[in-house]
Amino acid sequence: MYYIVYLSTAAQLMSDEELKEILVVSNANNRALNVTGMLLYHEGSIVQVIEGEEQTVKALYTKIERDSRHRGIIKLSEGQLEQRNFPDWSMGFRTISAPEFAQLAGYQNVNNKTLLKQPSGQQDHNVLIILRTFYQTNIARF
Repeated sequence: MYYIVYLSTAAQLMSDEELKEILVVSNANNRALNVTGMLLYHEGSIVQVIEGEEQTVKALYTKIERDSRHRGIIKLSEGQLEQRNFPDWSMGFRTISAPEFAQLAGYQNVNNKTLLKQPSGQQDHNVLIILRTFYQTNIARF
């Protein structure tokens, strides 16, 4: 199991409808590739973790680097995992005005305090530290 964590800035702010579309398409693509992870978006800032087989994750990251919706992509961390940190593909948002987001497969509310806690009995992985820091700095304080 392999992972990459990156930070980027959206080329332009995304509407709830655009975020919903990305969630639906990402879920389908990532299930087909057996890729899981977490994407947090707040006011144009993006931090994402992708997990899966090494070649698949690296190929997906290369595709993301070429995606015109991203600017200033910075790879924060990558490496081997003993097990997935996020068994289901998820997206996190600070605010969601449309209740239907809660009904979409793969959506998790980042305001859920247990979402970014480490699994019981396991040492905190740097993936969780990065996501938790992004959440606390950009989202939880609002």
